[in-house]
Amino acid sequence: MVEEDKNNNGVDMSGVIISGNVGGSRIFFWKSWEKSNIKIFYRLTILLIFVIIFGFVGSVYIWHKNNRSNSSPNSKENNNSVQNFQTSLNAAAQKANNVTGVGTNSYQKAISYVNAVPIASDNSTQDEDVLIEKATIALNYEQYADALKYSEEADSLSSSNTTAYLAAESAQALGQNQLAIKYYKEALSLTPATSGSNDADIRDYNQAISQLGG
Repeated sequence: MVEEDKNNNGVDMSGVIISGNVGGSRIFFWKSWEKSNIKIFYRLTILLIFVIIFGFVGSVYIWHKNNRSNSSPNSKENNNSVQNFQTSLNAAAQKANNVTGVGTNSYQKAISYVNAVPIASDNSTQDEDVLIEKATIALNYEQYADALKYSEEADSLSSSNTTAYLAAESAQALGQNQLAIKYYKEALSLTPATSGSNDADIRDYNQAISQLGG
């Protein structure tokens, strides 16, 4: 039955109303579906970000763990190398001290024990230790020129009160007083004054400097 409407001149408004309801339902459904997909998209995006972050953190952790595992054997190997060097140097020094005689042959034999100690390549600390030992042997055998050479080489690698003192003693024995004063002063500056055990060394250095006119 046609519903007559005065304002619409008898037009069937029921179809319009139905069409309007259907269109509104479609629009509502579309908007609901769109909002739902947007939420899903946001959630998936956030989830993906978390997956990337956790993956990156996990990769960094695994890399760090593997790196530590790889470095540990190297550290142990280096420690063993240092211990082996020190053991070899101490044994060589003991052999050098046990050499009898005071002549050149005895001196060369004592030095040869220290020269035979294997040194790691590009290891200035080990080089310095060997030079200090050779300078000490040279002083004991009154080979002052060699003692000064070895001690100055050691001092150039790393200055210490030991290297400076050996150089000062050698220079003084050679009559090179100004050089001796220089190294005594260096030894004095490198000797901590806070320890009571160094009092005797400090006194000796000052006395030597004074006697040499420094």
